[in-house]
Amino acid sequence: MKWYRPVKTLMITQRWGTNGEWYQANGINIKGHNGYDFKCFRGEPVYHSVDFEGKVKTEIDNRGGIGVRVNSIEPDPDLGYIQALYWHLEKVHPDIYDGKIINVGTCIGYGDSTGFSTGDHVHFGLKQITKTGRTLNSNNGYTGAIDPTTWFDNTFIIDVFDDLQAQILTLAQLIQKFIATFKGRK
Repeated sequence: MKWYRPVKTLMITQRWGTNGEWYQANGINIKGHNGYDFKCFRGEPVYHSVDFEGKVKTEIDNRGGIGVRVNSIEPDPDLGYIQALYWHLEKVHPDIYDGKIINVGTCIGYGDSTGFSTGDHVHFGLKQITKTGRTLNSNNGYTGAIDPTTWFDNTFIIDVFDDLQAQILTLAQLIQKFIATFKGRK
């Protein structure tokens, strides 16, 4: 499994496991930050950035935070079923709705500072879940979230697709040259 930066803006404002004392002092019972925070501008597109096909669940929490959860359709060989979380959105993309199946690179919403937040950013997290979407290890001190650092590639997901498209085009051109070379040998 691999995950990429869900927004174009290149600034990580908080990493996994940091600021445990701050959370405790503010009445949030977690050991430390349970994901990655990416600074964004208000309204910046946010993309599903984990390399799996998943089913969408949109949410608004009790503090007005808008989020999208994407549950994997197939289990990862190492982690089993996983859930990607994207939080503090201004709004969900109009083509995104509960139950929709999406792929990596799909725009899911727009960045903001909704809910328990101190500025415009996107919170990204990963959880291991059951096939039906129940969080595993919810008492791990991070509300079931797992440290995603191992699988992180700090490249904007759309740039990954642009690079792949360029490689495919180059390969297609090489194949055409190869075919043309052998056609001339008949």
